[in-house]
Amino acid sequence: MEQCLHSYFIANGDVKSTCDFIPTYFEAEGYVYEVIRVIGRFPAFLDEHLERLTTSCELSSIKLPVKIDTIRQQISVLININKILDGNIKLMVSSKQTGLPFYLALWFIPVFYPASHLYKTGVRVALLEMERNTPQIKMHRPEYKNAIAKAFKLRDAYELLLVHQNKITEGSKSNVFFIQNGAVFTAPDNLVLAGITRNKIIEICEKLFIPVHLEAIDVESIRSMDGAFLTGTSPKVLPVSEIFEQATFKPDNPIIQRIIVAYDKLLDQNQRNIEG
Repeated sequence: MEQCLHSYFIANGDVKSTCDFIPTYFEAEGYVYEVIRVIGRFPAFLDEHLERLTTSCELSSIKLPVKIDTIRQQISVLININKILDGNIKLMVSSKQTGLPFYLALWFIPVFYPASHLYKTGVRVALLEMERNTPQIKMHRPEYKNAIAKAFKLRDAYELLLVHQNKITEGSKSNVFFIQNGAVFTAPDNLVLAGITRNKIIEICEKLFIPVHLEAIDVESIRSMDGAFLTGTSPKVLPVSEIFEQATFKPDNPIIQRIIVAYDKLLDQNQRNIEG
């Protein structure tokens, strides 16, 4: 069930009290969405998020109900009216013709940032045989969300890695990278939701002269990998210490550490550019 934090949310351009937030309005299929991280009152990589939102709408045959500049303005209003420094905003969009209660809504959601020690110890993940339909579209899918929630209850894991036809594609709410012989491997764009952080990591690897292979690895190949890490809006770059019943990794892998440092620097630079 959706949760709205702080005092206000915005729906169809109107600022509303959180007391008027009705979660069931946002449980139906038909919404495309983005989750945007706010750092120091500024949304990180906002251009990239809005570009992906536009792409999701196009692939879903949804006409954006308002101009992108209007969405930018409303994000700024939401941050300022709630007086929030850091957090995550959920932005949901649908066509005005769908009959859904709102065609544009945005609100602050609960955040689950990894504890600082997990970046040193790494996290445990597990495999889940599941295919996400049209992964390139970031769309609210209640059935998928419920299936993932049930799977988590059966596994003691920070994240679930989806497996389709014996290939590891992505995390249930993240992207996954593997390291082997100094190179980085991650599933190709057509098999995953191309995460904003994922794309930044690929760019970082190119600048650091770390080879990147856009290919999904087989489950049997896990044991031959030297390391793995997750990427996403909330976790940023998070080392994996274990894939349940498959392999263990050292979270202090030097390539992962270089990528973590470079990504944190990129975030800092992004914020300075916005503030500047």
